[in-house]
This record gives sequence, structure tokens and C-alpha cells, in this order.
Amino acid sequence: MNLAKHRLLPLLIFVSTSAIGLAVRATDETPLVIAKGETTEMTYASAPWNKNSTQVDSAFLFLRDQASGQVAKILLYETEPDSSLFSGTFSIQWKDTEKVIPEIYIPPESMRADDRSVNAFSQLLKSGQVEKRPYLMRTDSERHRKVLDVFDSEEQASRARNLYQQEIQLKAKAQATAEAPPSELLETEDLELAEEVGYRQEMAALAQAARERETERIRREQLERQKIESAQKRLLQLNEQRRQMREEKARLLAEKAYEAYQGGDFIEAERQYREATELDPEFRDYYLFYGITLYRNEKYDDALIAFSIAADESNENLELSFYRGMIHYRLNEMALAAKELGLVRQGNDPSLSPSAAFYEGVVLLSSEDYAAAKVAFEYVLDHSKNPQLDAQAEEYIERISEQQRFKKLSEKKWIFQGQIAAVHDSNILFASDTETSQGSTVGSDEQRGGYRLYADLDIERRLIYKKDSQWSASYATEYYYSLDDVFASADPFTHTIELPYSMRGILAERGYRWTITPGYENVFMDASSSGSRYSILSSLLLGSSITVIMARDFMATYSLDIRQDDSLVAESIGPNDADAMKYSLNAQLSFYLDPAFREAVTGSVGLVFNNAKGSEKLYQRAEYQFTYSSPMAWNMTWSGALAGYSLVYPDHASDRKDSNLGLTLSFDKPIGSSWHWLTTANYTSNGSNVAAYEYSKTTVMLGIKYQ
Repeated sequence: MNLAKHRLLPLLIFVSTSAIGLAVRATDETPLVIAKGETTEMTYASAPWNKNSTQVDSAFLFLRDQASGQVAKILLYETEPDSSLFSGTFSIQWKDTEKVIPEIYIPPESMRADDRSVNAFSQLLKSGQVEKRPYLMRTDSERHRKVLDVFDSEEQASRARNLYQQEIQLKAKAQATAEAPPSELLETEDLELAEEVGYRQEMAALAQAARERETERIRREQLERQKIESAQKRLLQLNEQRRQMREEKARLLAEKAYEAYQGGDFIEAERQYREATELDPEFRDYYLFYGITLYRNEKYDDALIAFSIAADESNENLELSFYRGMIHYRLNEMALAAKELGLVRQGNDPSLSPSAAFYEGVVLLSSEDYAAAKVAFEYVLDHSKNPQLDAQAEEYIERISEQQRFKKLSEKKWIFQGQIAAVHDSNILFASDTETSQGSTVGSDEQRGGYRLYADLDIERRLIYKKDSQWSASYATEYYYSLDDVFASADPFTHTIELPYSMRGILAERGYRWTITPGYENVFMDASSSGSRYSILSSLLLGSSITVIMARDFMATYSLDIRQDDSLVAESIGPNDADAMKYSLNAQLSFYLDPAFREAVTGSVGLVFNNAKGSEKLYQRAEYQFTYSSPMAWNMTWSGALAGYSLVYPDHASDRKDSNLGLTLSFDKPIGSSWHWLTTANYTSNGSNVAAYEYSKTTVMLGIKYQ
């Protein structure tokens, strides 16, 4: 925008950010009034009044009191040279009149030349033979005055009123928020809500800018229509032959403009279409083509004005609505864009409607209207014949599903998961740490296993849940209870507290999620068979992982876990001292075999270094696991896993070496939206050069889970 127009902005944009008042029709049952002596401003845009581009021109109009019939002549001055916007202030001081119900009248050029003509027009006014002009009455709170913005048509005034009413409603909401008591605003301290507030403010700023541009366009359109009206009058003054010559010249220019447009010379096409509209202003189709060239030359506001004039002939033209919608979209005027593009989609035009629906979906998605956006993108899939457009629509639908899932999750501050199960373990092992598969047999040759009850619970409180970062506090517990007292010493009761924090973003064109998890864990067992459980292991935890989306169906996760174990059992001394710093490295690759991400193959490898103080407890382990999961009949999911490890105790008195192999088969049957039946069967074989640690076992678990 040039400097002159920039200085004009406060006057052109009469829906200002400081204006708070009530905008109503000048013809409403409740009249708009001006108090006696009240300073009032009046504005009107007029191209014919702009006589000299280098000077400030002046003009006048008439204000008539609807009640008394008294008439006042209001003098207006051009806001700056060549602006065509006129403004003036006045104050009514009529005797015996306390309030004025204003009616605005503008005399034609033929009755403005001298006092006699003006007096004649005044007589017409008093007799009620002149059509009044529509206007918007608003309040400028900065200058503490009313302002009357005068228009040529009720359609222009109505658009201005709607914009002004939107501004007032937004101002009222902002005022209510600012004046709310602190207790009602405490939630804004939540970082997630703060981000949402910031997003809303950004969208409100875009909406305000859109209203300001639309207001300026209304004034500019008013001036353009006045120029067209003057050109039409000049055309009528010509004889028939000269009129036909101008029309023929306009037609030839339009043909040349079309050729230039087809050849990609949009600048030349714009110039020639503009000349065609000036030569033949009555043929409004030229304005349609002129607007399209303006659109291609990125002169969006000028194009909208041209389209508005072209719409006089056919307001139902889908092509007009399509281009108007695209312009509003490119100007970030999302509400206007959605309205126009929605009309094109509903028109079911085979060439325009699919593209319009696509952009309508993009617009609705930006305003977080996920349901409506999904309808628009689904229309694209149903009606488009463009594979590329279909693919993009599918991608947006997936994104909407993710956004809806995220929004639903973000509304949940507390998350609960739990499971109870009955377990049969053919060989129950005792381990004084969390590595139960490395333990030794508890029972005798006659009774190595039995039935157990199992329960777990996980409670999470989300502290931050944003699209790019999440932080929560969680508590998890696991509980085993053997029905036979012989195995009671092998039943752990574990408590874990963690504070995971994760970040998501894009790195090298790949999505990633990085998580760091500090925590604390305590294990209770009746290791000495005293009849009550006590703390046997206290551990500080620190985990870190990064998941990278390598492709749509392929992701990789790399993790490092560190734990400091403090063994509290009496035997944890000397060579058997289990106090340790433990490091676990793991890499996992996941491949998804179907678009719904329900069928997958996962493989992982890992290394564990347990640097215990006691030589009998220090070990290194290399591990692997392969898993396949897939949906099956009755809405069930099954998975099969093969896992194993190789274990070395380098300082063990017997130079202990283990080799472990396990096979697991699981079935998951949903019950409603939150409950699941779970069945798991496992077979494990552990070979060791130390007989006490050589075993094989089967485990079957039947349970129900809530999540």
C-alpha cells in the first residue's frame, strides 16, 4: 500500500478497532438519532466529486430530520488530494429540536451548480420526492463522536453493517474476558490453554484484518460503480454509430486480451480487458474476465471488486464464487473463503466443485472445524477425477483424524489403565531384582509352579499436552499373589513414579518424538519368607528415547535407559552385592503392512550392561525380539513374538553363561470402547552352565484390561 493510502487507512477503515457501538439499519423500527449539539462526522466516497487530483476538493449533501422535516446542508472536504473520500463534521442546533432522526440525500450534478439549483433540490426534499441514501451510524470511541458512513446502495450499507456488528461482538467478548474476576481465569495459567489462547488471538487478528480489507473494498467498489455510471451516461450521449464503434472496439480488445491470456501474458490481458470495460461499461462479462486476469496478476482486492460488478449480471455464477473464494483464501480471509467455496461445492460442477471442496476443507481445517473439513475432503474423494488431488485429500483426512484424536486426548487430564488376570506358571522363579527371567527356581522337583493372581494399575496426570510437547506425572504398580504359600517369596509388588517429558517436531524432513523420563521405583517382596513384604530394591531411573518416522509405514525407535539400583536384601554384600549402575541400549524398527496400521512387523535388538558392585551380579546381555501382529475375526487382534538373549557373567565364580529363548502368543478382544479380554501364552527355555539357572516353563494368562 502506498503512503497516501496508508495515511487514509483510519478513515477508509471505518470498522476500526476502537469503535464500539450499535449498528442498525437506517430503516429499522428503532430510529437512529443525533442529539442536539452533538458533534457528528459524515463520510462519503465519490469519484465525481474528485475534480482535481492535486487539490483537496469540497462538496455537500443534505441531512433531513425525519420527524420535523427540517433540512441542513452538510459541507464535506476530501480527506487528501485525489482520495475521492469526503468527510465533514457538523452539529445540529435547531431551535425546539432536541433529537434528529437523520435522512441523507445527495443532489445530482445538475442541481449542484448554483444556489437556485440547490434551493430547487431543497424544495424537492421537503416534498419527499427524492430517494434517501442508506448509511451506517457507528460510534468512534477514540474521538467520542458518532459517524455516519453514507453509501450508494443498500447492499453496500448492509455489508458494512454486518462487518461492524461482527467487530462489536468481538469487542464485547474481549471486554467480558478482561473484566472477569481472577477466579474465572485461573485456567489460563495452564500452558496448554495459553497456547490455545495465543492461537485464538492470531485467528482473531486475521479476522480483523479481513474485515478491514473488506471495508476498504466496499468504498473502492462504490467509487468504481460511480465511474461506471458516469461512463454509461457519457456513452448514452453519443449517437448510435459512435456507440456501435466503441462496442466493436471493446469486443476486439477483449478478443486480443483472451489471446494474451491464453498465451500466458496476463499483464497485457489485464490492460486490454480494462480498456474494454471502459469502452463498453454496460457489458459486464468483460468484468469477469478482467477480474480473472487481476487474480492471475495477484491483484486480489481489485479482482474482488471486478467480480462484484460482474455479479450484477449473474450472482449465481459458480466461476465467480470459485475465484472469489480462492482470493479470500489467499488473503487469509477464511470465513469469506469458506462461504464462497462451499457454494461452489454445493453446485456440483464437475470441473470446479472438487477443487473448491479441497480448498474449502483446507480453510475449515485452519479454523479447527474438523467435522466440516472432513465432509469437504470426502466430497473430493467422491467426485474428483484427479489422482493427485485425491491423494492430497486422503492425506488431509488422515490429518483430521489425528487432530480429532489429539483434541479428544487433550481434553483428558487423567488417564487410568489397569488389568487383573489369572496366571498359571509352570515354573515360578525367584529374582531379587527386576530381571525375573534370570532368576532361579523356587519350588521343588515335585512342585515347581502353580496358580497366581496378577494386577497392575497405571495412573497418569497430564500436566502439559500440546502438539509439540507433552509432560505428565505417572504412577504404576504391579502385584503378584501366588495361591500356594510355597511361592510367596517370589511375588513382587512394584511401585514406579515417573515424570516423562516429550517433544515432537520435524528434523531433516522426518517427524520425530524425543522423550526423557526421570523416575523412581521400589520393589517389595517377602524374600526371607517372613510372612510380610518389605522393600528389597530401591532404584533411581532415567530413560531417553527418540522415535523417527522414516516413512509413512516405517518408524525407528532408539532408547537409552539408566538405573541406579540399591539392593536392600541382607545377602547383598561382598561378591553378591547387587547395588549397580545399569545401562540398557535398544533399537527397534516397526513396519506397518496396512493403511490402518493394524498389521505390523517389529524387530528390536539391545544391549544391557549391569555394572554391579558384586562380582556375582555383574553381567552383560545381548537381546533381540521379533513380533508380528494382525487383526483377525470377531474384531480381535493377535500377535506372535520370538525373543531371546545371550547372557554373560564375566566375573562369576562359575563363569556363568545363559542362553534364553521365548515364544509368546497373545489375543486381544475389545469389549466396548474401554475394556479388553486378554489371553497370553508363553513358552521359555533357558540354558545355563550353572544348573540352578537352567529351566523351561510355560505361562498362561487370562485377564481383563481397562484402557
